[in-house]
Amino acid sequence: MHEDAEGVQDSGPRGPGYRLREARDRRGLSVGEVARSLKLDAKVIAALEGDDYAALPAPIFVKGYLAQYCKLLGLPADECIAEYERGIGGVAPPPLVLRRAAGEEISPGSSPVMLVSWLVALLAVVMVVLWWVASPEPEPVAATPVVERPAQRPVVVDPTPPVPEVEARALPRATVPAGVPASAPDQTRVRFEFEADSWAEVVDATGRRLFFDLARTGRVIEVSGVAPISVFLGNAPPVRITVDGRVFDQSRYVRSGNVARFMLGDDVAQATRR
Repeated sequence: MHEDAEGVQDSGPRGPGYRLREARDRRGLSVGEVARSLKLDAKVIAALEGDDYAALPAPIFVKGYLAQYCKLLGLPADECIAEYERGIGGVAPPPLVLRRAAGEEISPGSSPVMLVSWLVALLAVVMVVLWWVASPEPEPVAATPVVERPAQRPVVVDPTPPVPEVEARALPRATVPAGVPASAPDQTRVRFEFEADSWAEVVDATGRRLFFDLARTGRVIEVSGVAPISVFLGNAPPVRITVDGRVFDQSRYVRSGNVARFMLGDDVAQATRR
């Protein structure tokens, strides 16, 4: 017997919903954000977290959903799927029924030809689910891809007449701040080094999303945008941040659950709280 989120006791087996909900809360993610990242309806996410199996499709699909959700949150998928199977009590999914014409149902025993058709359809469903489980991690929602900067190629210029020494002294010198490319003086560069898994969202002052994804341990990303830049980290302490070549200490913005939200750029950092 266990107690759910409303304090009502239930004598049935406990499903994986509580794990999913707690892990999502620790990362500061909403149901809508998870649904967009997994490309699922928000009602499906709510049903998974609430162990509401009556609102979900056949178990073969639900296991695929659970595998993708566990990848996103860093949870053990095999344990969550085992809890789900205990929760449904091993009940087999309803038989697949195909329709040949309006109002006419075809069951597997209708004829040998219909039986073959039913088996082919079932095989197609299994292949789709296996592809779903084996697919790579969910793509970030509207995230700007982060790419490594290509090595600068040498620029070949035509030879020009030498400038007299007196004239060269008179020429004004352009001042370029250290670490900022001359082609984009209004851009603030931020480097993140992840020593542990952490969800991260980075948005610049124009509203452009520079990064939105689950960053794995050891990953390094560099983004550039118009300051001030808004940063949200689901696991802030193990993330090393450098702004325009200077180390930034985010420890004063860390809240319960190790999440942090703050602004970067123009030598100003201020916490924003919900």
